[in-house]
Amino acid sequence: TLVASFFARIVEQNNSKGMFITDWLGKFPKKLYNAFEVLLEVNQCEFISFMCYVKNPKPIYAMGFKLLNKDENLIPVYFEPFVKENIDIYFAFKSKNKNYAIFKGDSDQDRINKL
Repeated sequence: TLVASFFARIVEQNNSKGMFITDWLGKFPKKLYNAFEVLLEVNQCEFISFMCYVKNPKPIYAMGFKLLNKDENLIPVYFEPFVKENIDIYFAFKSKNKNYAIFKGDSDQDRINKL
């Protein structure tokens, strides 16, 4: 039974690759850490980034993700052009529905701005 599906993109910069999950559909199954390790190895990526806002982040932590410690890790956000620094992402959402999730897909930033 399919419980979840996600979309990701792989970005390469300076001979390093990172995987960015841009959308998630379904539940957040527990204990996916080993599966994500295999995904990293198969795709030869150094990290997986899952930038999102959900009301209760505990299920995401249970999958193996954790909050970024800016003092210990650098996870770039901008690649066209490449910016080698941690950048805070802000969002706004207005709705009467309090049960929502926001995932960082690059949208307009996903297009090439420089050739």
